[in-house]
Amino acid sequence: MTAEQVISAIQAARYTGKKNGLDNTVMLLNRLGVAPDAVHAIHVAGTNGKGSVCAMIESALSVAGFRTGLFTSPFLQRYNERIAIQGQCVSDEDIGEYGALVLEAGRDINATAFELGTALAWLIFKEKGIDVAILETGLGGRLDPTNVMIPRLSVITAIGLDHTEVLGDTIEKIAREKAGIIKPGVPVVVYPCANSVRDIITDAAKRAGSEVLFLRDTDLSITRSEINGSTAQWAGLALHIPLPGEHQCLNAMTAAAALRRYGINDKCIREGISRCVWPARLEWAGNVLIDGAHNAHGARSLRWYTDSFLKEKKRVLIVGMLGGKLTEEMISEMSALSDTVITVTPAADKAIPAGKLAEYFNHAYVSENLAAAIRTANNLAGGDGVIIITGSLYLAGEARTLLGLKPR
Repeated sequence: MTAEQVISAIQAARYTGKKNGLDNTVMLLNRLGVAPDAVHAIHVAGTNGKGSVCAMIESALSVAGFRTGLFTSPFLQRYNERIAIQGQCVSDEDIGEYGALVLEAGRDINATAFELGTALAWLIFKEKGIDVAILETGLGGRLDPTNVMIPRLSVITAIGLDHTEVLGDTIEKIAREKAGIIKPGVPVVVYPCANSVRDIITDAAKRAGSEVLFLRDTDLSITRSEINGSTAQWAGLALHIPLPGEHQCLNAMTAAAALRRYGINDKCIREGISRCVWPARLEWAGNVLIDGAHNAHGARSLRWYTDSFLKEKKRVLIVGMLGGKLTEEMISEMSALSDTVITVTPAADKAIPAGKLAEYFNHAYVSENLAAAIRTANNLAGGDGVIIITGSLYLAGEARTLLGLKPR
């Protein structure tokens, strides 16, 4: 099969697949002959920052000489982005070859798209001789398809309210789902968290007999914060973080702690984090700022950034969102970014129509598509203004393509 045929079949399973706990993924791996511990792995769950933490960990492991695999979601521009080897997207040839095996294994399982994608990544990592794979959960943790794997280390990043219709409507309920990645005897590193979350993770780790390292934001000292990155000190380690925003300093601390626990030396940690690239997270393309903020936590980080570095600039906001993300706090944070708003409809399932989204903002323009929105925004921003595109990673990916940015 070609990569296009495989990807089309996997994507079609979004509408036909039916989740069955972890059983579908277990059956897929059994039929493929791939054991849950076939590859050394680091498993990362969380509401926000898990993609950035995964990217930093992967970069440092690569610097340390490991042959790395990285599985993340969603993709921005090409499906291949979800599976990377040594920082490079997997080839179309590998998608076609190994994807055909996965689809054959799943012929009568009725697996979901994410279950098929997870099995594909794990099969590729095994066949390509990966030393260590970094796996990002898709949604939650306890019942996420990646939770079939048996890692050497677990990491839990920032926990907030998102996917509440599936994971629960309180931080504590969501924390229980994220803590579901903790495996017997597998150490876990945890991003700074509220006491209620700490209690839940402590209990889960105790039941699993797992060592847990809770990080504290007071242990981190941010020494410089600029529009294109930051520097920080943590536990005797000086970090240069090229991903903009002070929230990335906490993500870098989490990645560094995980890497130390995995046995990586400080030199490789410093160099790896300083080299990290992670698109659509406060990413500039000329006068356009692209950010995949898709929940209130992400929107707060974006607002901090714009208030810190773009306060004197004319700002035009282009926003598109998916259903289920539209909370009062999200709209409040987005409204604070600019008083000039253009709404669009992201090219994704469950996208909120631009006309409907505009009702939540004062005097918003409604655009027929993102290209038209960018043209309008350029006129409104003027020569010295900036355009902010946010609200969905799908919209961020579309923006990268329109602005000529190459896939990762």
